[in-house]
Amino acid sequence: MAWFNFGKETVEAPIPEIGNFSAYDGSVADALNMRIEVDRSRGIYTFGRRNDYPDLLVDLYDNSPTHQAVINRTALMIAGDGQEAEIRSEELVDRVQIEMLINHPNLNESLSQILHKVGRDVKLHGRYAIECVWNEAHDKVVELKHVDAGGVRIGVLNEEGKVPFYKYSEDWNDSNYKITTYFPFDKNGAGSRQLIYVQLMRSGHLYYGLPDYYAAINWIDLESQIGVSHSESAKNGFSPKVAVIFPAKPESIEIEKKTMDNLNKTYSGSRGKKIMGIFSPRPELMPIIQPLNVDMLHKQYQEIDGQTERKILTGHGVVSPMLFGISTSNGFGSNADELRMSYHIYEKTVVAPYQRMVEDSLNRVLSASGNTNRIVINPYTLGL
Repeated sequence: MAWFNFGKETVEAPIPEIGNFSAYDGSVADALNMRIEVDRSRGIYTFGRRNDYPDLLVDLYDNSPTHQAVINRTALMIAGDGQEAEIRSEELVDRVQIEMLINHPNLNESLSQILHKVGRDVKLHGRYAIECVWNEAHDKVVELKHVDAGGVRIGVLNEEGKVPFYKYSEDWNDSNYKITTYFPFDKNGAGSRQLIYVQLMRSGHLYYGLPDYYAAINWIDLESQIGVSHSESAKNGFSPKVAVIFPAKPESIEIEKKTMDNLNKTYSGSRGKKIMGIFSPRPELMPIIQPLNVDMLHKQYQEIDGQTERKILTGHGVVSPMLFGISTSNGFGSNADELRMSYHIYEKTVVAPYQRMVEDSLNRVLSASGNTNRIVINPYTLGL
């Protein structure tokens, strides 16, 4: 469930339940069970159990190779191969503005660099934000900057049901970080620095968007766990060799750890842990000692690893793993024609809709400035 807590009143909104995770029993549970509350001291809707939902998504991104590869390449695809100015007005001031926004939107970045970050945000977080700076006359936008969507929080709706402002912090749980306030993008609105904020709409989620891979979060986390397990096995000589099934769960994690440390210290050699402990919830069972077939475990790892990768790719709408530098054992996507077809499908179903969304945001800036010219993002070239 997603929880909306307004003062003393709590409102529940349903979200999909995946797996057997209960609310807040781990990072994935936190990512699947969002909590949205009103922080009246800051005037914002918090996002996540500790106002850290976007951080959980970043953790998943950092620890899942398949997930990260898809997001990174898709961000490049969304940014495209540069931008072009579609000229509809020959007015000098309009030509200067559009050329400036494409080539020098701010002192440090090109528009391509901004769009790459925007593409990553919309794929990773399901939302993006662009800071727009007006000139002194407040009639032309003269600067664009990327704002990390993960740090953006929405202001509590006003009496008209509109967002009065957005606030940004690099770390909402560290008071040392500055909080910046932006007003919504509006030529007639307040502030010289305003924010275009766009999120993917999903039923039941009014304030913060969800990424398009949301249904695969469980599998994304599993891939990171498989990597850790493989690493630990390699460090311990691909141990354990024996499983000891205990009749009941210990009273604490500390007791469980001490029990296993004593067993491994007594019965394992210098090459690593040889004993795996399984604590059964059924007290009527007697302890069972069972040899483990390491080859069988390795085969099971491979099967789970392959299934996990396929589920992650499906969650992202990927047809061919080869598009993202991921090898495949079945030969699919191994030739240029199949790759082109796979990219055509992915481009039409995933990339192009995001590009149109971002183009609309850029051209909204021009329209608000009285500029009828348009910015067009060139399609990404696969390079085959």
